[in-house]
Amino acid sequence: MAFQVTGVLPDIHVPHEDRAALKAIYRYFYEGHLDNLVILGDFLDLEEISRFVEGKPRKTEGARLKRNAERGREVLAALCKAARHDNPHCKVYLLEGNHEYRMQAL
Repeated sequence: MAFQVTGVLPDIHVPHEDRAALKAIYRYFYEGHLDNLVILGDFLDLEEISRFVEGKPRKTEGARLKRNAERGREVLAALCKAARHDNPHCKVYLLEGNHEYRMQAL
């Protein structure tokens, strides 16, 4: 029976990600072979729409939400590129966490 290699990344919290840790992860993924990458919940922090920041001006928060979503796309693209470096068929799974559920409360 063949085995598969799966990388699992929890709680990245973009845009507050640990960039040094991500660089190490990219290097590790480039040097190895992944069959699957599972990104557990809280990939994005989404603090700008948290109930804990009520009362902040929505206009500014909307602009920040857009910037943070763009940063999230950059990080996700880099993770996918690194994970698929050795195996272009590596499957990537992005699970929702409580921070992603904040979008539903809008």
